[in-house]
Amino acid sequence: PRIIEAVQFDHLREGLIQRATALNLFLDELYTGRQDVVPEEIIKTSAYFYPECMGVRPPRGIYLHIYGPDLVRMDEDHWIILEDNMRIPSGVSYALKYREIEKRLFSEFFSVYDIYPIHLYPQFLRKNLEYVAPERQGNQEPAVVLLTEGSYNAAYYDHKYLAEEMGVTLVTPKDLVVDKNGYVQMRTNRGLI
Repeated sequence: PRIIEAVQFDHLREGLIQRATALNLFLDELYTGRQDVVPEEIIKTSAYFYPECMGVRPPRGIYLHIYGPDLVRMDEDHWIILEDNMRIPSGVSYALKYREIEKRLFSEFFSVYDIYPIHLYPQFLRKNLEYVAPERQGNQEPAVVLLTEGSYNAAYYDHKYLAEEMGVTLVTPKDLVVDKNGYVQMRTNRGLI
């Protein structure tokens, strides 16, 4: 395990929050048609540009539900971001499992140092997804699911583990349908919900 001092961690966290906010604002401008910094031909030829999303503004204006940058420590005080991951969670379950194992193997280490906890990540992720869920009728709780491509996907273990830890259903695209009012429903053995 590597220890990052609290002051440096707080500095990194602030920078990453700022970066995630900037990326979300960029996506908002891009998909609402207000973006004029990046040339249109670059945007429209990107494999990750979805023209179907033009003009669609997600609940609370949040496009970026999960942000997982790949950080590299260059020296004692300098970090760089190799990649901004803004897609299905990948690798989180390994970090959670490794931490669980580390706490068992290095219990003295964890009793000496005040290590930032990560075990609540699944609950925070669920709360985040509930927060961005569209408004529901009455007191209905939002239905949160975790979407996977299926058991042959390289990140399937991650998806399954996170769904279990979050207490949500793991679904594939074939499990979901859009009703005539534009709402997404899940196929179950009890019918659509």
